[in-house]
Amino acid sequence: MTKKRYYTLDLLKFTAAILIIFHHYQQAFKVRYAGINFFGGKIYFGYIVELFFVLSGFFIAMNADKYRLESFTGFMAKKAVRIFPMAWITITVHALTLTAYRFMTGKDLAPIGIWKYIKSMALIFDAGIIRTTENGFNNPLWYLGVLIICYAVFWSINQESVHKTLGSVPVWIFFVLLGLGVTSYEMDVPFLNHNTARGVVPFFFGCVLFCLYKKIKKWPAVIISLIIIIFAAATYKISYDLFYDDLQMILIFLVYPSVILFMLNSSAANLLFNHKFFGEMGKVSFEMYIWHVPCFSFIKLLSAKGVVAMPSSFRDMLIITAIVIVIAVVMYYVLERNITSWLMARLNKERYQ
Repeated sequence: MTKKRYYTLDLLKFTAAILIIFHHYQQAFKVRYAGINFFGGKIYFGYIVELFFVLSGFFIAMNADKYRLESFTGFMAKKAVRIFPMAWITITVHALTLTAYRFMTGKDLAPIGIWKYIKSMALIFDAGIIRTTENGFNNPLWYLGVLIICYAVFWSINQESVHKTLGSVPVWIFFVLLGLGVTSYEMDVPFLNHNTARGVVPFFFGCVLFCLYKKIKKWPAVIISLIIIIFAAATYKISYDLFYDDLQMILIFLVYPSVILFMLNSSAANLLFNHKFFGEMGKVSFEMYIWHVPCFSFIKLLSAKGVVAMPSSFRDMLIITAIVIVIAVVMYYVLERNITSWLMARLNKERYQ
């Protein structure tokens, strides 16, 4: 079965990665603008991560039938091959950068230590397993730790026995509701806490969204999506405080699904963006996400030594974002693609021996 690639959603991933970079740039360098602020403003752009979870659920549900034939070890090994190698590289680079900052300046840019490094490499910091009071090395990678949990639960739900007895969609909905309950009741135990719920809710709603996409007709999807997007924009403009009682849930259940369905079904969106070029942009979005924080720390190190000035302007943010994109392109084509291909070949060889 040939895997279909949705280039319009690749553009969406790339745009989301840029917004996350903007968000963390203002947070890392403590920058405020007179106009829109991606950190500390009315809109919390950190919830862009929820869009990544929705898209991850959408994409994995697309191949649910194929994954049903795989063993748990085979399924998780393939996911681990795509996640861990580059995550380990970025974590190590960031840990070395923070250590260098301490030795070269006599100050800590962020706490460092061996146990923190181990938790970070295992992707278990803030991922529902170990509660931490500090960030991991390259903290945005908490998303990957929760994503691994979502993958494991998805495989269990997707098994033939469960699928035939209950059907996957009702169980996906159950986990959406479970995640909502964990958040509402402020549960705080391993695997049932705010961090895991933040991933479980949008991930499994993304699975449900794929089923909805396959059933709803093109024009109703476009019209309904446009109505919701316009309504969300209008209510934001009229009175954010009155209408936006829970931005996170409004984004997960209204805005993100509407944008996704519009990008998939709109003839105009497909005419403009359904091209391989945007597919390449989507491919490097993962590298953009995992490399931007180490880049920020390295810039701070250079600034502390007087090599460069501390970034502060909107122009600086755009330049640094462009640098991150260049690094992401290099890392994808030089490292990620080759490492993943080599490891996948090894996995397949062992599987058929």
